[in-house]
Amino acid sequence: MMEITSKTTKEELIKQGHCAKQCGHCCTRSSGIVLPHEVKRIANHLKMNEEEFKNRLLEPHERFHTTHYRIKQKRRHPNISGACTFLELTGKCKIHYAKPLYCKITTCQEHGHDAVIWFDLQHFVNPEDPQSIREWAEYLQHGKTIKGGELHQLVPHRQKLKWMLDYGDLQVTSDEIAKRLKKELREND
Repeated sequence: MMEITSKTTKEELIKQGHCAKQCGHCCTRSSGIVLPHEVKRIANHLKMNEEEFKNRLLEPHERFHTTHYRIKQKRRHPNISGACTFLELTGKCKIHYAKPLYCKITTCQEHGHDAVIWFDLQHFVNPEDPQSIREWAEYLQHGKTIKGGELHQLVPHRQKLKWMLDYGDLQVTSDEIAKRLKKELREND
């Protein structure tokens, strides 16, 4: 099994994520994330316009202060995750040839969890957004990451990271951090 890091390419992950069984088991308990640039392709595959696709089959999904879409689930109970809307009774994916990257890489293969972390780092965690970094820091207290996903690797400037993690000042923006850094550099010269 290859080691997945934040530098692993999308193409390498797609190759690793190929599921020979294609049994649909992964899709029975969750559904995939759809990135903005994937909406049109999937809508076209379904012969729908983008708005109809978003309204009928997608729902907003936020992680780490970033929102994308998630495919709606077929739920038997509102508080329990359900199967993906596109999972057919045969166990096959209705949108297999147009499915989103998330579904291609986060299969039941042994690297699946690391692929989810990679996806989060690439598409949800925003190193320029203090709230995103704070939420990632919260996750890291109990969750694992991959190489390149540690806080000091995402935000290498220690002072900037310290300011981002300052929960006492939740209104710190990237612009304010930049101003503080410039001021600190002038004072240290």
